[in-house]
Amino acid sequence: KLIATEAKFENGNFTGHFSTKNNNGIEKVNRIKKEIKGKKFDKIIAFGDTSGDKPMLSLAHESHYRFFH
Repeated sequence: KLIATEAKFENGNFTGHFSTKNNNGIEKVNRIKKEIKGKKFDKIIAFGDTSGDKPMLSLAHESHYRFFH
């Protein structure tokens, strides 16, 4: 399942705005926790490429960070 910021469209055209909160930083953590609530995992691996991913990386047993341009 994709957990992402949703773009806002009107009449089939992108407005340049989001229809949900930006899925960044602590918002990403909140959405992941909501999605996996009640589920148990032996190992969680996370990958991130921006500073906004760092809170999410702290949730994982194994995390990988690499900044991409």
